[in-house]
Amino acid sequence: MASWVAVLSWAELAIVVVLLIAGLVTKSAELNTPFMLALGLLVCTVALYVVIALPLKCMHCGRRLLFETLGAKAPQARRRGRLDCWATAVIDVTLLRRVTCMYCGAEHRVS
Repeated sequence: MASWVAVLSWAELAIVVVLLIAGLVTKSAELNTPFMLALGLLVCTVALYVVIALPLKCMHCGRRLLFETLGAKAPQARRRGRLDCWATAVIDVTLLRRVTCMYCGAEHRVS
């Protein structure tokens, strides 16, 4: 579920950016309310993601599966194109129902 919340956050972020650009270009006050609502929803969704994803840890190394920190990653850590390990982990959980720990390389099935 945390991966779906992350994907929803990406979509909401795109909406916030579009509304921001539209508001700056048109200088329309009518876009203030939709922008503030979208921004508030984005903040709530990100907070929900943190609450849901924080307890998800690798069973081998104990590090968090859906939070990327600075530092070295395992050679087995998956990447999709130019995406970082975290984005790849979110997409893998969402589409493939599995995740590879970016820190130790252990693979986990998601039920």
